[in-house]
Amino acid sequence: MSSKLFSLIVSISKQAPVTHELSGDSVSVGRGPDNDIQILVSEVSVKHAELKIDGNSVSISDLGSTNGTKANGESVEEGGVELASKSKMVFGETALAYLVSAEDLAGSPVEDLIESIDKAEETAAKNTEPIAAVVAPVEPKAAAASGATDASTIKPTSVQPLKTGGVKPPAPAVRAPVAPRVPQPVAPVPLERPRSGAVPKAVPLPKFPPKP
Repeated sequence: MSSKLFSLIVSISKQAPVTHELSGDSVSVGRGPDNDIQILVSEVSVKHAELKIDGNSVSISDLGSTNGTKANGESVEEGGVELASKSKMVFGETALAYLVSAEDLAGSPVEDLIESIDKAEETAAKNTEPIAAVVAPVEPKAAAASGATDASTIKPTSVQPLKTGGVKPPAPAVRAPVAPRVPQPVAPVPLERPRSGAVPKAVPLPKFPPKP
């Protein structure tokens, strides 16, 4: 099947867009003169990207470029991504390219095709933007519901006397037992020795009656 079913429109700032028919099974894109599609922009690498055509399908892969390749807003790696008709690509930061079918080119001018693809991309980006969640402010609950009571609404009540008849007196404290005192030993009193030179007094013997 012919690969001329698709074309690549290259659009560079301050230059008229250029349309390249895709022929063969692969088309190289880069700054070098040996590429099938040469883009003379400094941020485009010498060998920047490659388009592969297989019947009605086209895929693009990055060839390790310095500034990268994007397709429909997503980064393209060496593994490549499949493209659909009216896909938008960016080589580096400013070199734009648009994949269009032969039917698209036959029905609209190139400038109109570029404008319609850009608008479709902007609409898709707006639809995918995250929507900030709106959090409603928390209203304070009523004092009655939360159990809170205003101090100004408290009314004094009559004081009830305390009932003491049913209250038991506290139990007396139990004293710990006291250990008995142990008598201390008494020191022995030394005996007085007789003074030297003193003569003890004689003790008189008992008198017996005379024998008959």
